[in-house]
Amino acid sequence: MKFDMLCTDNSRFERNELKKVLFKKRPFEITIHFVGIGGIGMGGLAKILTQSGYTIHGSDLSQNRITNELTLMGVKINFFHSSKNVIGSDMIVVSSAISHNNVEIIEAKKSGIPIFHRIELLSEIIQHRFNIVVTGTHGKTTTTSIITEMFIDSKFYPNYIIGGFSKSLNTVSNWKIDSKISILELDESDPIFISLKNISILVITNLESDHINNYNNDLNTFKNTFLKFFEQLPDHTKVILCIESPIIRSIVRKINRKIITYGLREEAHFRILSYKQKKNRCYFTISDQLRSISSFRMSVPGLHNVLNATPSIILGRIFRMGEKNIKKSIEGFQGVQNRMDFLGNFVIKNKYGNFCKFSLIIDHGHHPNEIQNTIHTIRLGWKSNRIIMIFQPHRYTRFQKFYNYFLSVLKKVDLLLVTDVYPSGEKNVAKFSIRSFYKEMKDRKKIVIPFFDHNQLIGILKKIVQDRDIILIQSASENTCKKYVKLLKKVSCLENC
Repeated sequence: MKFDMLCTDNSRFERNELKKVLFKKRPFEITIHFVGIGGIGMGGLAKILTQSGYTIHGSDLSQNRITNELTLMGVKINFFHSSKNVIGSDMIVVSSAISHNNVEIIEAKKSGIPIFHRIELLSEIIQHRFNIVVTGTHGKTTTTSIITEMFIDSKFYPNYIIGGFSKSLNTVSNWKIDSKISILELDESDPIFISLKNISILVITNLESDHINNYNNDLNTFKNTFLKFFEQLPDHTKVILCIESPIIRSIVRKINRKIITYGLREEAHFRILSYKQKKNRCYFTISDQLRSISSFRMSVPGLHNVLNATPSIILGRIFRMGEKNIKKSIEGFQGVQNRMDFLGNFVIKNKYGNFCKFSLIIDHGHHPNEIQNTIHTIRLGWKSNRIIMIFQPHRYTRFQKFYNYFLSVLKKVDLLLVTDVYPSGEKNVAKFSIRSFYKEMKDRKKIVIPFFDHNQLIGILKKIVQDRDIILIQSASENTCKKYVKLLKKVSCLENC
């Protein structure tokens, strides 16, 4: 149930009401309750409010890395939903994932406790700061991470909220009251993102119709939402756009703000001229608006990651960080956990008694474009190695919507192991079965092995693994990735063991 539906009655408070609640007393005298505090965006916001002195508590149904960090900071979290959880709260914070039938929402309405979407609250907190905001269908977490690390490396020490764990930062958010620069990742999957208005520089990595169901299943509604978003930005806002996206190219002339473009196309202000890859490292050149050419190296592979890194190069120039510092920061970026994440080389004894070396990679990409980029990157870096993909589809609606695209993309791996859909809160309304997908892939002469019990995985792999294979775990579920990695490490050892 979308948040707009949640707010169809008196539970919706205007911005001036939000300001009253947020600033009526000193921060430590204000108690804010988060429903679903374990989500990346919710947990990141809860942390910066805690750092700002507010009293935070929350609820969720399970523990994770985010709730563990918040608990260590003194945040009280109940791992269940109850009407009692909201007692004593000055305001309730929700995300679009929270149902209007949640018992805590019902109790808050009864008690007259104001309810706000996390984007509305974030928009108020970032007032009077220089805000760099990154959004887009793909690559926004990696892009936000690279920008944040570059600013830290150059001693700007920004505030930040990121939608994933950078390997170097090891947290999703950080906040200092006296910091004047904020770097924020903005989720475009729900139209409420346009509530964030005080933006100094906006980066858009790409736009695709992945979440078109939230825009009345209409591409024009999706485009017009972004055009409305641009119109309400301050006049001084700079917009940095990747023009590899057809949707961005279709609306770029309607954006009445200062625009800087980047990509592979000749008309890009910052154009990627060349790209080379050696295993999990890459080398590329970029020409700028003056057509001067600069060379860079990255410790994470993939042309998509070069595109993700380009906005940071542009920002480095805008903030006059110096070419040497920009290059050092780009090369020093170690990636985001679970995004094309190379875990190392391992050795396993197969069913036939042979010791086989394999490389293990995990990736959270769940859209077929993202998965295609990952497969292509592995093929470029490890040309003669087989790819064994362990694939868990993400959400019934996405898998059905892009069904034929998935069939096309996944046939590019050598062996495919498929398990049940990770629903991420969705119900299987259409009674979709992964077995039909397995049958179609088999009809296309691909080696596809279904498995529905995690304990079957090692037995299957021992039958098929060969020396120098790449085992790619492709799942958006952090728990699934952890479980499979743990199973594999239990029966194998690092290359030099």
